[in-house]
Amino acid sequence: MKPVLRVLAFVLCAAAVRAQCTPGPSAPMETDFETAIPGTPGTLPFGWLNVVSDDTDWRIHSGPTLSSMTGPPFDHTVGPTGGGRYIYVETSGTIAGNRAILEGPCVDTSAVTQPEIAFWFHMYGAGHNGSAIPGGLALEYDSGTGWCALWSTSGDQGDRWIPVRLNAPAAPQLHFRFVFTVPDGTPTWRADVGLDDVIVRERPVAEYQVNSPGGSLLIDGIQGDPWTLAQATRCTSTMASIRISGVAGNFPYDLWFQVNPLLSQSGGAFITPIGQIAAISLADPLGRWLIGGLAPNRTIPLPSGGVWEEVFPTGTVPASVGAQAYVVDPGSPESTTLTQPTQFSVHAGGTLPGPLGGDQVVEINLGAPPLCLPPVSFFGTAWSKAYVSANGRVTFGGADADWTPSVIEAMTGFGMAGAWVDLEPQVGGTVEISSVGGAFISSWSGVPYWIPGGGTVTTSAFSIEFDTATGDVTLDGLLGIQSHPTTPTLFLGISGGGFVGATDPGPRTFAPAASGSMSSPVEMIYTIGDAGGIAIGVDRITFSLSPSGAYSWTAY
Repeated sequence: MKPVLRVLAFVLCAAAVRAQCTPGPSAPMETDFETAIPGTPGTLPFGWLNVVSDDTDWRIHSGPTLSSMTGPPFDHTVGPTGGGRYIYVETSGTIAGNRAILEGPCVDTSAVTQPEIAFWFHMYGAGHNGSAIPGGLALEYDSGTGWCALWSTSGDQGDRWIPVRLNAPAAPQLHFRFVFTVPDGTPTWRADVGLDDVIVRERPVAEYQVNSPGGSLLIDGIQGDPWTLAQATRCTSTMASIRISGVAGNFPYDLWFQVNPLLSQSGGAFITPIGQIAAISLADPLGRWLIGGLAPNRTIPLPSGGVWEEVFPTGTVPASVGAQAYVVDPGSPESTTLTQPTQFSVHAGGTLPGPLGGDQVVEINLGAPPLCLPPVSFFGTAWSKAYVSANGRVTFGGADADWTPSVIEAMTGFGMAGAWVDLEPQVGGTVEISSVGGAFISSWSGVPYWIPGGGTVTTSAFSIEFDTATGDVTLDGLLGIQSHPTTPTLFLGISGGGFVGATDPGPRTFAPAASGSMSSPVEMIYTIGDAGGIAIGVDRITFSLSPSGAYSWTAY
């Protein structure tokens, strides 16, 4: 499910003392910060500057920020392979209400008909969820008489880079700035914000038709835009909603749905004489009109209020269809208005990317597409969310990016299962999350260990599997956990953590064909030691849940 973004658009301007706008580059202009020099604040690209009258600076950086559970793990341009640079605000040492203002260059837009400013931002961490001081990130432009707010957002947006595209004022030049206000969320230092790939250009041609009062299609309320296809997803055996509307009732309408992919304008969509974009292909042999079947409906009208709505079952078989509707519209020069196209997909299981950066954690909604799983039963509680850490474990009840395994944290922290050790997926390998046969699986494949001071990269591979039907937990592929040149500590096993008041009976000896059980439902079952040197010869350990709530284990 997509997180809800608290986004506001403004046309308000405030008088302010502004820096002199020195003529800079001409549009198209792109700043990816790759040639900037990291530091505090580092050396910014030409034309960019930190305003001296604010409270803290924007910094050029590469890799994760200084604080855990906040900030980007890597830049947007280069991505998780590492080495790329971006600019961000470090909120450690700041207080709520502090501001960091970053002014961009004065871009010559005199040759641009409709300027657009686009950028990617990263706003992750509990500190972003302020109340009395919500804080947040804003984009403003210089109107000549004051700074005018063009866009803003606030709140935790998740650990991801998010794109933004905005119409900029049509003027000979564009002078803009980004303003970040530190919110009063807890803790404040978990409110880092990043920016990357800022572009000023001619607004690209629209790729898809958009909804309008004359004709609108919403499946599960999903709205697209001229450059982004609306995509709605559901799990099998659930319910979805559809809504078609026009300016008024009593006018015919219909919905075409097809198996073939929907078309963008650059991908061959049909363009009507007045510029409407038809993303559908009437030549699809499996395509049909919802009302008319093989021919479009020209008689059955929308209800009197101009809105037709239905809730429908998704069925039991995974499928994907593209859809676009039309509504007869007397106000249109073509007497018909096309709606936005929407791709609707039904899942019964699938895969998601896991953490891409070192010490990154991905929050997983188990019941949402594409996993579509029931809750996981773990130490007596049914969990609908799980948190997959780059460092070889899955936690329940909250996210934990700690890279240093310890018995105390396993006993008092969040419930966890896995092979907990410091791993670096941004250096290589993959972490994948999947749903297979009712099991929730997190897999590490060829992910290197972190090695102090660099050196030979040693990779590791294993998986953590939760059977949603039985409650069993399996650590599999353990022979893929390689020895390590500096022998870091690895915690292998399961714990209910502080939520159940976990107790420590001491480490177990996991050996081939060995088995054991808990004497109490809150005991941890684990071993801890040098990576590659524990559980020698063991490829799989299954922790089986008994009716009493205690686990037994068997090593293979």
